[in-house]
Amino acid sequence: ELVVLFNHYAEEPELGTDWGFSAVVRLGDETILFDTGKEGDILLDNMRKLGVSPREIDAVFISHIHYDHIGGLEDFLRENPDVRVFVPASFPRQVVEKIEATGAECVRVAAPMEIFPGVWSTGEMGGAIMEQAMVINADSGVVVITGCAHPGIVSIVERAHAIFPTRPIYLVIGGFHLIATPLTDISRIVERFEQLGVKKVSPTHCSGDQARNLFQKRYGENYIPGGVGTVIKF
Repeated sequence: ELVVLFNHYAEEPELGTDWGFSAVVRLGDETILFDTGKEGDILLDNMRKLGVSPREIDAVFISHIHYDHIGGLEDFLRENPDVRVFVPASFPRQVVEKIEATGAECVRVAAPMEIFPGVWSTGEMGGAIMEQAMVINADSGVVVITGCAHPGIVSIVERAHAIFPTRPIYLVIGGFHLIATPLTDISRIVERFEQLGVKKVSPTHCSGDQARNLFQKRYGENYIPGGVGTVIKF
């Protein structure tokens, strides 16, 4: 299952909100924190309210270097440094050293790689802003989790499809980076999602209201708002 921990809107008023994204993924024996949002105190408070202990996390997966995705990492590692932190290979040396100074192990990811059984990184993608996304081979199908989709949301979903070509894509969730994208382009992206057979969508964070509205219109009950506190089983 996946639980959204950080976003700028919430499912319940008592949960904290700010700009950024984070989610926890529980897969049998492994629990992975995907990104850490902008503020550690909000992240940790939401974790507590949603029944997620920092100590249960086995690994942290960081999509890219922007503050609204790594902002909570320092505070989290104070609570639990006994984790592996997967970062894009282009992360500056000083950031990697700061992570390692807490006692955590830092793994730099360049090419697509399996980080746990059935859990892959797309590998580092993009140009000016290098980013990785998480791809899970779940029972229901492939689940794609994206931080901000700077390399392009369609490119990321196509990469996920290339990693698991015989499996249907069950869910794409996270920031789609369509906040300033013209409606005609968003419409083409929605069509490409449909061609790729994406069953459920949850465009959160930097996806923008225009994209959220269009996805909601096209996907109906398979559209998930994805506010803090959202739980998705797969």
